[in-house]
Order: sequence, then C-alpha cells, then structure tokens
Amino acid sequence: MNTMPLISVVVPVFKAEKYLPACIESLLAQTYPNMEFILVDDGSPDSSLKICQEYAAKDSRIRVIHQENAGCATARNTGLAAAQGEYIGFVDSDDTIKPQTYQTAWQTLTQYQADWVMWNNLTPVAHLPNGLIQGETYYQMLGESILTRGYGPSVCLELFKADIIRAHRIAFRPEIKRGDDLFFVLHYGRYATNIYYLKDKFFYNYLYNPVSLSHSFHSDAFDYPVKYYQALKDIFAPLENSPYLPYVQARFARDICDAFMVFMRPANPLPLRKRLQKVRAFMEQESTQKFLQTNYSRYLRKQQALLVWLLSKKCYWTAWLVSRLVIGMMRLKNLTKEKWLTAKHYK
Repeated sequence: MNTMPLISVVVPVFKAEKYLPACIESLLAQTYPNMEFILVDDGSPDSSLKICQEYAAKDSRIRVIHQENAGCATARNTGLAAAQGEYIGFVDSDDTIKPQTYQTAWQTLTQYQADWVMWNNLTPVAHLPNGLIQGETYYQMLGESILTRGYGPSVCLELFKADIIRAHRIAFRPEIKRGDDLFFVLHYGRYATNIYYLKDKFFYNYLYNPVSLSHSFHSDAFDYPVKYYQALKDIFAPLENSPYLPYVQARFARDICDAFMVFMRPANPLPLRKRLQKVRAFMEQESTQKFLQTNYSRYLRKQQALLVWLLSKKCYWTAWLVSRLVIGMMRLKNLTKEKWLTAKHYK
C-alpha cells in the first residue's frame, strides 16, 4: 500500500485529439508514486473522449468524466469535485509537463511547510523572488502585477492543498470565460500562509492549440471584459477614489483588446461585417464610452494602446487589420517557441 499522500491532477479536455496523447504520456511519466489523473471531457466533438477512455483502460490512475460542453471553468470544477487527493494540480490537455514536476513540488511544499508551490513554463515571473514568500506579501505582489503588468497566474503552474480548497469552497467562475485562473488564485491566496516559488524550474510546456478551451471562439467574447472588470473592481477598487482604480481601468483596456482578438478569429461563423457591427455596438455602450474617458493608456503596451485607440475612434476596419497582424506574430512566436522547446528544454 502506498503511504505517500495522493496528488490529483485535473485535466479539462476539449478538441485536443492532436495533443492529448502527449499530454497523458507526460502525466503517466511522473516520478511521484501516488497520483490520480482526472480527465474531464467537455463535450469534445472529436476523438478526445475515445483517447481518454483508451488510456484509462490501460492505467488505473486515470479517471474519465464526460459532460456536455460547458466551458473550461465548469470542467475544472467537475474535476475538483471528483478529486480525492490531498493535493491538487491542473494541466491543460494540449500541454505537457516534465516527469519530476509533482515530485519536486511535493518535496518543496513539505520541506518548507508551504501552502502552495509555483513553477514556470518558459519565462520566469520577473517581479517575484525565488523561494518562500509570505502569503500577504505575495497577495500584494500579485495584485500589483495583475493590474499594472497584465500578469495572469496559471493554475497549471501550481500545486495546491486540497483542504484549503474544500474548506473555503474555492472554485472556478464559469461566468469568466477567459482568465478564470486569476480569481481561483486570488481566492486561494486569501487563506494561504505562504507560497514557495521555484523560479529556476521550467516544468511546463505550453503549446498553442487554436481550438482549445482557452483559445476557441466565444460568441459572448465582449461580455468577458465587463464581467472581468467588475470582478476586479470589487476586489481591488470598490471605492471610486481607490488608488487601484486606474490600474483596474488599464486592465479593462487590455481585456477589450483580448476580446476583440477573440471575436475576430476565423473560427467566428459571423461574416466580418456583422462582427464589426457587434464590436461597434459594444464600443458605443454608455459604460464603455465612460471608461474611454479615463487615462488608461499609460499602463498598456504600444500595440494594446493603439488597438483601443483605433476602436475608440471607430476605425474598426483598421483595428481588424492590426489584429490580424498581431495574431500572425503570435503564431510565429509560438511556433518558434515550440521548436526551441523541442530542441532544448524537453529532450
């Protein structure tokens, strides 16, 4: 009988047939001896569910749950509810992790009596120090990074204590279609005494899957910035004179950029002209117009500021051309990164 505490890893699965075998193989290769892998198929129309079931038939550590399509947050919550481990991790179905990931994370968590452990994919978080960080200090750093640097934490780079999650009913928010990791981490961080950051460990291999849960088209993409803005405002700037308010507004501007990029993806079945009509309707809303009067641009990257400025000036066709250029550059960057990882990091 294995006396090591159980680690549960939750994997939301959607349209991942191309990447899923590599993901599962990397989970099964973990050196930590007592693990369960909960694969939650979120109504994938491809062969993802079949792949999950085939692996489950070969390895008893794998549990497969199928549900109707409800989004990444709901799939993760389904996996959380089913998890039996003392510790919880997350991996996306189009990514892979190094074999020593959870062994190292558990040893670090135990050695330093941390409430959670964090590592990297390719680039370390520059503003966070290596080693043990007290919970209140980390929470302040996280808030500043979220609002001023556009940083968004990923639960896939962290190992959590299940008792904290269960005791405080911490879960993902289905109404936040993208970036739901942030609110899970913020909620968890309220109750954590400390976190250990493995700044020199690059355990996670993030790959770009254009049809994944996080990258697929959402018809309600422009509902996201409003809900995200309100949620951040409730946390950081509930009062109009809050010093955090300008940073929250800058975050809203970045989220408008993200929503526009998502809405203009080729996966959107709407004709381009109708897409731009919907963009125009969002930009002309009273709440959006009020926001555009704030001094948000000083906290944005140049391309973000340009995109929001073009939208505010009703230059929708030009904004679309700029977005296509940015998407092309992102794809080239991800392709280059995948090749580099294959050649260097993940041999």
